[in-house]
Amino acid sequence: MEQEEDEGEVRFGPLLLVSGHALSDDRIALGTEVTGEEHNLMGLALLQAFSIGFGFIALVVVVLVVGSILYSAVKVIKEYERGV
Repeated sequence: MEQEEDEGEVRFGPLLLVSGHALSDDRIALGTEVTGEEHNLMGLALLQAFSIGFGFIALVVVVLVVGSILYSAVKVIKEYERGV
């Protein structure tokens, strides 16, 4: 594991980017204690990831339900046209 010293601070290993742009203030060194602000940013990132994942699953379920209803409606119309 790499170890870097920066102004009395010890950082281990790779850095994790919290936001979309790479500024030195946005990096959290893995293996070190995080501040309250960094903890809040990571909590927000996890919340966003959860909501995006949940939204995607909900979208897939809605598409499947609507698709099955349309498929059933088409089958009923075809049977009506055949006179069954």
